[in-house]
Amino acid sequence: MKYISIDIETTGLNPATCQILEVAAIYADTNLPLADLPVGNTFHCLVDNGQITGESYALAMNKSILEELTAPKGTVVFTPTEMINRLSLTIRGWTDENKGRKLHPAGKNYVGCDAQFLEAAGLPRNIMRHRVLDVGCLFLTKEDKEIPNTKECCKRAHMPRWTEAHRA
Repeated sequence: MKYISIDIETTGLNPATCQILEVAAIYADTNLPLADLPVGNTFHCLVDNGQITGESYALAMNKSILEELTAPKGTVVFTPTEMINRLSLTIRGWTDENKGRKLHPAGKNYVGCDAQFLEAAGLPRNIMRHRVLDVGCLFLTKEDKEIPNTKECCKRAHMPRWTEAHRA
């Protein structure tokens, strides 16, 4: 099955008062390892909001993104409007490659956070299917009291080098 894995980093949890700092998306296929995906199956950018507003804990967590925005090192940087336009075009292109069928979004916090921010920024609601894949439920154990966080999911998936939290 083909799907779009999406992750964003923000300046907080409220889309009405906080901003998107970074967006990443991968057009993937459950039948292919990520290493075998064709070139062009990824989207990544930082978002230059001009003036940053947000919550102090999120700003501290995303310090490396804020530093990179002040001196980009080859990373693509868009305004919020440019980011939404480019992401929309990219997703529509992937939909065309999928014979016109809309793709399912996937992501650890997509429904609870990312989708709300992207919609508030102007991403059309109907650009993808409404059912979402959240991989967290795949790594539940009998002992869990809640869905495990990203770091724990990576550990349970035996991902050899889980790198940096809070980067898209």
